[in-house]
Amino acid sequence: LYDELGIVFVFTRINCVIHRRPIIGEKINISTWGKCLRGIQYYRCYRFKTQSGELLIDSIGVSATIDAKTHKLVKPQSIEGLNIFVFDDSINTTCPMPKKISTPANFDFTAKRTVMYSDTDYNGHLNNCVYANFICDYMPGGINDKIITGFSINFKSEAMLGETINIAVNNLENNAIYSGNHSRGKCFEAECFYKQCEQAVK
Repeated sequence: LYDELGIVFVFTRINCVIHRRPIIGEKINISTWGKCLRGIQYYRCYRFKTQSGELLIDSIGVSATIDAKTHKLVKPQSIEGLNIFVFDDSINTTCPMPKKISTPANFDFTAKRTVMYSDTDYNGHLNNCVYANFICDYMPGGINDKIITGFSINFKSEAMLGETINIAVNNLENNAIYSGNHSRGKCFEAECFYKQCEQAVK
């Protein structure tokens, strides 16, 4: 897409429900299907199952197409040579549709994170996967005594190499709310749901 059509898909939102984490060495099956196309937003589902059929993870990602040079949004329907396949929108999934994250006026914890070269992707900006790392790295009280059961990330604007992101976090009873800003405005918002490890409860 980048080389031939001059466009890229970028995630704008992602929502994930984790029923059980895969175990190292465990063989799993991964399936994906196009759920629907709403305006310029393309919804795609992802499902992780064990080979015996146990559901591990359900996820829905929302993406948009942008011009690789101008970084402006482009309607998928207007791109010649781009075929987007959409299946039955009624296929059941345990993951809710990604939605707006409500952030509080005040936060309990703040930190600063500079974007390093290893954080960047093919497009030269912060890789979206790194935002998931932020959920773990900046969880108030640490992540070791918690099991993540789901998370949502809303991607607001690009973060570039060398930029500093101010990360603010509010930790609630069983979830944490994140907000990230750089010099050009809001970068991302996220919510992480968790439960305490049994060892920690004891």
